[in-house]
Amino acid sequence: MKQLFQFEFKKYFKKITTWIAVLTSILFVSSLYFLNYSVAEDIQRGNLSFAQNRVNISKQILKELELQKMEAEQNGDVKKITENKLAIQASQQSLSKKNKWIANYSQGNWEEIYEENISELQFIFKSSKGTNTFPYAIEKQYISLFTARATLEELLLLKKNTIEPFIQNTTYTPFLFTIYDQFTGSALDQWKKSTMRYGTTGSLFLYQIIQYYYIPVLILLGCFIFGNNIPSEMNNKKRGLHLYYTLPIKRKSLFLTKYFSGFLSTLVFVLLMLLIPLLCSYFTKGIGNFDYPVLVYEGSEPNPFGSEYNSLNPIKDQFHFITLKNYFGQVLLLTALLTFFLYSFYYISSLLLKSLSITTSFVGIIAFIGMKSFSSPYNPFTYMNIHSVLTGETATLVFNPSINLSNGIMLTFVLGCTLLFAGYKLFIRTYNQY
Repeated sequence: MKQLFQFEFKKYFKKITTWIAVLTSILFVSSLYFLNYSVAEDIQRGNLSFAQNRVNISKQILKELELQKMEAEQNGDVKKITENKLAIQASQQSLSKKNKWIANYSQGNWEEIYEENISELQFIFKSSKGTNTFPYAIEKQYISLFTARATLEELLLLKKNTIEPFIQNTTYTPFLFTIYDQFTGSALDQWKKSTMRYGTTGSLFLYQIIQYYYIPVLILLGCFIFGNNIPSEMNNKKRGLHLYYTLPIKRKSLFLTKYFSGFLSTLVFVLLMLLIPLLCSYFTKGIGNFDYPVLVYEGSEPNPFGSEYNSLNPIKDQFHFITLKNYFGQVLLLTALLTFFLYSFYYISSLLLKSLSITTSFVGIIAFIGMKSFSSPYNPFTYMNIHSVLTGETATLVFNPSINLSNGIMLTFVLGCTLLFAGYKLFIRTYNQY
């Protein structure tokens, strides 16, 4: 059995196509990391340029106020002199504050910036106490109280643990994007632009791309590379399975060897692709801090009068934060089980369809439809959106707390085992024809 495993692995890595696929994937992910890093640097420079323009405008206003004060002194206008003195003092304080921000931002003194943002948010909360809205709007559309509360808590945790933040396209409060905001039109575009986050460290970039179906794509790509070992040897040109007729190998051992050699290769491929951003980060800002806070929604209670009356409550709904290392641990666990399920699904599909292109298209289409059609704790494709499941986003949006890590693990494991058994039975029946 051990020798058979070694033989199968050697066959994989003797194929030029395998190496081309793996190396191309590594090159793509590496390029994506450095491109993202370059964009983040451009945004930082843009923020500094915008802040410097504000400083220049403030200096011009200060000069005008000083000229007005001199004119008032010449005219002996005491009231005007007093007003100008107060205005000049306020302008100088504002200018000093802006210059301080530029210095802190350019030097990476994030604690000072956090302190300023926290003070501003706390002041706004205090001044708006007793109201049901947060007095910060984009084109007369207000930010939800949930977003404001979550942002304040995130900033407090960032300051407490001295963590470098994501880069955002704003020189003001770096609000956290949440599902509770209801912006429309150009306000939505502005909101997305200002809350879009770019990680410069390896851990933050990995966290960033996991939110965009990075892992499911990797798993399906791994299945495409490593999941066709039996059909490829059944075709009329190769007939590679004939080799095993001459060997004292049980069909069960042959199937399990081929299945698990492909599965383990796929899993290793996925893990390697998850490591690439961390390795690339050594050439920039390093891996980063794994204590970065990750928002987890706790959701709303379902309405007792029916699901049509369900609605999110930005005032009462609760949330909490987990560390990035805890988040990554959950990601790895769900990734392993999701790989098992998707690989089993792909494997039995390949045995039935016996065509690489048809199998890949079929599995890809089914996975996409299953993921987008409906969210349910009993829909295994729901768990392909790993980030939304682990952060409670999916459960909150559909008012179903059963969509969680533990149910995802159990469902994907049970279905993976079922598909594995069905694949074995299909292989035994099909194998007799060759």
